[in-house]
Amino acid sequence: MASTLFSRTFLAATHRLITPSLLPQNPLHLASFLTLPHMLPSEEAFAAGCSALGIENKDGVVVYDAKGVFSAARVWWMFRVFGHDKVWVLDGGLPRWRASGYDVESSASGDAILKASAASEAIEKIYQGHSVSPITFQTKFQPHLVWTLDQVKNNMEDQTYQHVDARSKARFDGTAPEPRKGIRSGHIPGSKCVPYPQLFDSASQTLLPAEDLKKRFEQEEISLDKPILASCGTGVTACILAMSLNLTWLLSLVRGFTEWEKLMCQSTMARGLNGQHNQTCPWKGRILLHEQSSRERLATRLQATNTDDVFLT
Repeated sequence: MASTLFSRTFLAATHRLITPSLLPQNPLHLASFLTLPHMLPSEEAFAAGCSALGIENKDGVVVYDAKGVFSAARVWWMFRVFGHDKVWVLDGGLPRWRASGYDVESSASGDAILKASAASEAIEKIYQGHSVSPITFQTKFQPHLVWTLDQVKNNMEDQTYQHVDARSKARFDGTAPEPRKGIRSGHIPGSKCVPYPQLFDSASQTLLPAEDLKKRFEQEEISLDKPILASCGTGVTACILAMSLNLTWLLSLVRGFTEWEKLMCQSTMARGLNGQHNQTCPWKGRILLHEQSSRERLATRLQATNTDDVFLT
């Protein structure tokens, strides 16, 4: 339960931003940006929440959720954004754990409930301008994991990074509505679609073997030898793409569709790439977060680790 509450606590940080450098300069864009769902918490809030949960920098962290692999991937990614690489996701999550016959508890311990409550309170205190102590978890923000709106716009032109969308094909093609009001369906031009459920084994709901994952991306003409940017609706399921790419010797990160649509399509300042006002707004998407290491950089980084430990099965 503490794991579930941990995930919900940080995903609920809708109005919180990491650093002023990520804020849109246009005030009309800024107003929309501040209402976006699933924004990252600030460094201070993340440190306070982790500290209240008893997590320290020396600790390894295993994350799981009740669906299998869903929000746990986002928590995995957030730890990495804040400089903590000793984090793993339980492949198959709680359902696989149960199916494998391992022990489960019918209710959360009193200590787990108290820590989860303390984490929520600590985060709120930070956002209210109060100090929190003790802080046992120190963050080290990794700016290369976060892309701005301008970076995504520039990538549309130079195509340096391959852009992969984790949403359903229907949402990507614009034939199904977005689940949030006021967000038009469609996709960011130049992006390709790999719906995240297709990365799982249908029977066990665990991630496909690395070789099968590689084939799935290659089916969409996505080269694993080139940099990749992942996105989704609001920055959760794109983290599943990132973990899958991690297993195929690539590292990537996330986010989604809502911000792009709000900032570029609902603002009176929205303009086409040629500088002309665009009434129909063909760029439908929501940017967010990203990291892409080269194959060589990742290989160097993993030399001191066991790549079999990327997922615990």
